[in-house]
Amino acid sequence: DYSSYGGESLYLSENNYVSGWGRNDIRNALFPAGQVLKIYNEYSPDGTKGLNNEDRVRKYYVEVLDPSQPLKATLVWTDFPGTPCATTRPYDFYDDVPELVNNLDLTINKWEDPVQYFGNRFNGTGQSLPNPTSHDSLNNVETVVVENLSVGLYEITVSALNGQIISDKEHGFRQPFAMVVTGGNIH
Repeated sequence: DYSSYGGESLYLSENNYVSGWGRNDIRNALFPAGQVLKIYNEYSPDGTKGLNNEDRVRKYYVEVLDPSQPLKATLVWTDFPGTPCATTRPYDFYDDVPELVNNLDLTINKWEDPVQYFGNRFNGTGQSLPNPTSHDSLNNVETVVVENLSVGLYEITVSALNGQIISDKEHGFRQPFAMVVTGGNIH
């Protein structure tokens, strides 16, 4: 939720159908008090960054030095245009049918640890569930929040493993994305 990055939750401590991810505060989002903020930009005007059908996975590594702060990562991308109303059903606000053209997935795990955390798979308190059974296939914003960390190296993976990546020549036939990581006094 945006409160993780200096914003304000509107109703609950986690995302919901009423307020979404909350209201963003740009100053606090760009310069969070007492936290290290890492920004990963996989977009370039010449179309040389992002994922494509031959290069479907990006791995990033952060070292957690302070386990008292949760490790938080948020992945965002602008999905390419699809077919409106691709299903035969009428539009439903709570539709659970995947309609993303390019489905990217966010995963965090401690280096050489089998426990994985997937984007947007939360428990009732807004923390990511360990080893969920599936990735989020509905949203182009995914967040992982890992608390009770141990000091060490963490691997953050952005992947597009479900289906072909659809893009255009202007973007070098790639799917650009960006990611923000905070917490754990990361380096």
